[in-house]
Amino acid sequence: MEEGFRSGTQTGHRRLNHIWPHLISSRISSQRTLHEDQRTTQPPVNPGPFKLSRPISAVLALAVAAFFLLFGYAFVRSVSTSLYIDTFGAHRLPIVMALSTVGTVVFLYGYGWLLSRVGAKRTIILTSAFSALGIFFCYLAIRMGSHLALGGLYLLREAYIVIIIEQYWSYIDSTPDSDQAKRLNGPICGIASLGAICGALVVG
Repeated sequence: MEEGFRSGTQTGHRRLNHIWPHLISSRISSQRTLHEDQRTTQPPVNPGPFKLSRPISAVLALAVAAFFLLFGYAFVRSVSTSLYIDTFGAHRLPIVMALSTVGTVVFLYGYGWLLSRVGAKRTIILTSAFSALGIFFCYLAIRMGSHLALGGLYLLREAYIVIIIEQYWSYIDSTPDSDQAKRLNGPICGIASLGAICGALVVG
């Protein structure tokens, strides 16, 4: 009787071991089918009429940033030229204009060095911060009577606008696809140009 019980138990174990993998595989397949049905039957999310994709929103935000950049540049450009001519005379203007080319090349070299080491995101932050601090310290030095700061401001104003605008345009050029660019590049340039126009009007 004991031998019959053992043989029956062993037979039951073999049957259970044979059936158990089929039960697991069938359960997994049923769960996969259920998840696939849920994905196919789930309605798509409607972003709404005023919802913009993240790249387009970022590009439009950058266009506004370009507006204020060119708006401020109109102030720096006009004031730095007037102060330089009043201090050194118009006959020395070609000297600083020639040196501005050298300053821009140096600034470009620093921009490339930063870009290769810290990436585009940190580079635009660092170049923007450096430009803002440079203009601020030139302002303080000019208020203290430094004539050298007038030339430094002239050189800085020619260099920083090239670098930062180039970074803005690189991002705008690489973010939207070709269809989006056809629709957005015109308004983006228009918004940025309005900044230069408004700045010139304010300066008078």
